[in-house]
Amino acid sequence: MSSRISLQQPYVVATLPRSKQAQYVVGEVYGGAPGSKKRKRSELAVGIHGEGVNLYDVSSSKLLTSYALPPGTSFSCPPYSSRSKTTKTKTERRTYVSTSGSEDKITLFHDITEGSNTAQSTITTHKISQSKAPVVHLGALAPTGLDAVKKSDILIVKKDGEIQCLDGESLQLLWSSPSTALGRASSLSMNNIEVEYAHITNAYSAGQGILRRRQDVLHFFHKR
Repeated sequence: MSSRISLQQPYVVATLPRSKQAQYVVGEVYGGAPGSKKRKRSELAVGIHGEGVNLYDVSSSKLLTSYALPPGTSFSCPPYSSRSKTTKTKTERRTYVSTSGSEDKITLFHDITEGSNTAQSTITTHKISQSKAPVVHLGALAPTGLDAVKKSDILIVKKDGEIQCLDGESLQLLWSSPSTALGRASSLSMNNIEVEYAHITNAYSAGQGILRRRQDVLHFFHKR
């Protein structure tokens, strides 16, 4: 019995700049109350090199908000954005971007809206330390256990395999894992590796999916 897949007709969400210099990175937006499972929202976070980041509602094609960045700034990876309703009247939106320019930085745009009042916005920046490799992935770690009500920490993955965890509010470095850590469970040489893709998940989901037939890899994580 053949399966049938129905695809909707594509439509324009937003018209972006068409200059020769314009390049884009597109990230997903997540929502949920603190401590609950995050879910994808029907929104997109679009980084425009040399300009800033725009957030769009996909269903209405509406520009929700935008954040400007200095000219000459470029994105090293797609932005990450989350929106949470902390009380009945209070909503918070956090948008994280990784940029390169005169310095490599992580920037947090934090908006707080109370009722119908205008959003209160703050900007926090963090200069990326340790290896000079560019960031290829930026995402949030879901808090668990006693930390379930805590704001999510941020994980960055660099092209050389280095991983850093930053506090989701202050962007201070919490811990880091050097690029050499990727080769500790392998008998193969791991010199000059390059990370092409990274995705944050938990051990159970990985074991049921991409690592279902790789119990040797799962065993390495369980030992840690």
